[in-house]
Amino acid sequence: MNMRLRMAAGLGAMVLVVGGINTAPLAAQVQVTPFFASYYPVGNLGQGNDTEGNPWEALQSQGLGFGAAFSYMFSDALGVEIGGSYIFSNAVFRTCGAVACGATAPGLLKGGVILGQLSLKFRPRGTNFFLVLGPALAYRSGKAWGADWFALSGSEKMGFGGMAGLGVIARVAPKLAVDVRVEVYGYSFDVDGADGIPSLGTNFSSKFRPDVVLKVGLPFPAR
Repeated sequence: MNMRLRMAAGLGAMVLVVGGINTAPLAAQVQVTPFFASYYPVGNLGQGNDTEGNPWEALQSQGLGFGAAFSYMFSDALGVEIGGSYIFSNAVFRTCGAVACGATAPGLLKGGVILGQLSLKFRPRGTNFFLVLGPALAYRSGKAWGADWFALSGSEKMGFGGMAGLGVIARVAPKLAVDVRVEVYGYSFDVDGADGIPSLGTNFSSKFRPDVVLKVGLPFPAR
């Protein structure tokens, strides 16, 4: 009986040791980073003429947002990261004359942009800088994209492409760090869908567009 108790105790100790070996590295390699984001669209969403020959232009406004990133490092230098963010960004649809463009009903075009990415994360040893690179998507949401102006279906609101980013992790306290990064998203998007805008007779073509996002987050654990 005494031997059985010793064997059970020894087996239990082995389980604890093996469990500690398996779980400690995993906890050390996983990092969660909630962040605030600032969104800067480059150029317009598209432009074209209606059935009467009047030129129109569609724009996306700058906006603020929030999100989170989850990373797993295979080593000190290489890992993977999955992240997503929601940006509050309105759409502006305006008619253009010979001199300038005038905004049309901007208050009715409230919306947002959901950005997501799955990327490789490379952090050179001995530095606080890192690179992220991989596929990405952008999804339009809100009233702007379901109203009469942009009556898009779910698939038409989605744009697939890629992203690249450069960041730095700055330690501000023993257990507190700040993750600051700039990411560039590139993808194709058809602002008025395959059927155009029936009320205006527009039919813009699909356009490749870049978006720049500045993110400031707090990584946990801070390392």
